[in-house]
Amino acid sequence: MHPGTRVDIGARMSPYVGTIPTDETRMALTGWSRVGGDIRVSHFLATHMIQALPIVGIGIAYLMPSRIGVIIVVLAAVVWSSWTLTEYTRALSGKPSPVTQFLS
Repeated sequence: MHPGTRVDIGARMSPYVGTIPTDETRMALTGWSRVGGDIRVSHFLATHMIQALPIVGIGIAYLMPSRIGVIIVVLAAVVWSSWTLTEYTRALSGKPSPVTQFLS
């Protein structure tokens, strides 16, 4: 099992992979790189997935039959996990996240 994004950031002594961004090439609010890989994007997604999926599960439990609710929560987990792993892989290859391009 891979130790995770926080270990990668600590081992590298930097969240950046490849080009280290200047102030002009970082997102204003987060500081994420828009020109190279930034492991913090996947770390952000993973951290908030841990918080959001239980809330989604609780909400769906009140709104839908249990079988459909389980399917929706599992589907949400698979989609969010895939997105997180895609961002992590992009960061490790030194590519900027599409999120940083879209939101800047």
